[in-house]
Amino acid sequence: MNKHILIVEDEVILAEHLSDILRSNGFKEVSMAHDKSSALEALEHHEFGLALLDIQMDKQLVGLEIAQTINDAHFIPFIFITAHSDKKIINQAIEMKPRSYITKPFKSADVVAAAELAFMGLETQRGSLKFKDGWEMCQLEFDDILLARSDGNYIQISTADKRFLVRYTLDWFIKSVPTSQFYRVHRNTVVNLNKIKRLSGSELQIGDESVSVSRSHIRELKDRMGIV
Repeated sequence: MNKHILIVEDEVILAEHLSDILRSNGFKEVSMAHDKSSALEALEHHEFGLALLDIQMDKQLVGLEIAQTINDAHFIPFIFITAHSDKKIINQAIEMKPRSYITKPFKSADVVAAAELAFMGLETQRGSLKFKDGWEMCQLEFDDILLARSDGNYIQISTADKRFLVRYTLDWFIKSVPTSQFYRVHRNTVVNLNKIKRLSGSELQIGDESVSVSRSHIRELKDRMGIV
């Protein structure tokens, strides 16, 4: 599971304090952004497993705007950081469906517990892949996916009866699916091990497609398939 955490907080000292808390409690991959533009750029160019968003930055409700972007395009859990008790703002925050809240002033134990619970929630919900196809949100059960192939700046996700060409990376796909079920057989191809029909030499049959297997991956693929 991807446990890279993004902290979006305009108070640098507070952001560094949050980072220190998380790092000292086992969350080693932590990045920080101190304004909306740098946060959106980080989300666009890196894969995160969780975001901590301060609701108000520079007297604006920036955290809510970033949360909306996450819900529309990045589909990762997020936790709000807030000192607000304003009912209208709280209601707006609830509509964004955060995984949790951290209220200021916060305790280290509260931060760690919120992060751990967020990742635990991801584990219990793992059973399908969510992604955006054009303007639509799609959800595929892991068992329905045959394979994913890199295609330039896109990946092609194939099922038995449909193919989706979506603007994600193959690394995003790998981090989003269970490693026990999916295996990277080539630098540009990941397959569902449960859907392989046949392996002959360096070619495997999966669904109606033939997939080349890199020479360096054949031995491990056979081990994963239980082939002696």
